[in-house]
Amino acid sequence: MQFSPDQQWLAVCHPQERLQLTRIGAARSDYELGAGKNALEFTQAVFSPDSRQLACATLLNADIPRNAAGIQIYEIASK
Repeated sequence: MQFSPDQQWLAVCHPQERLQLTRIGAARSDYELGAGKNALEFTQAVFSPDSRQLACATLLNADIPRNAAGIQIYEIASK
């Protein structure tokens, strides 16, 4: 669970390839982000200092060579 620096967003990593993004105090404020192709799950989420982007670490599918991890960047300023 991670709050954005401006305290307007909350990101929560859930099992099963999803991350819940909630805008604090706004109507219709929940968004669900998928981990993407070949990703198993989100492991960590961190907001940029200006709260406009969210970087997410993911574990990749075991079928991928070297059973690696990945990073995904989401632009949340438009949400």
